[in-house]
Amino acid sequence: MKTNSVIRVLTVVTWIIFVGLCIRAGAIPLAFIRSFIIEQPPASLYPSLELMELQAYSTSQYVIFTLLIIGLA
Repeated sequence: MKTNSVIRVLTVVTWIIFVGLCIRAGAIPLAFIRSFIIEQPPASLYPSLELMELQAYSTSQYVIFTLLIIGLA
């Protein structure tokens, strides 16, 4: 009986984490597309990186780097 309740709690926690990661993984491509429409990379794409400077330096490197982030997400 105790094992079943622990498994249910862990299942709920796992689903919450999974949904959160799916939302994050879906937000990255949308922010990437928006950066080309507005021509300003969003600050929240990857908070610890300054991607505005990378896009100003080289658009191709910005695309490759962002696709790598999307692939990892």
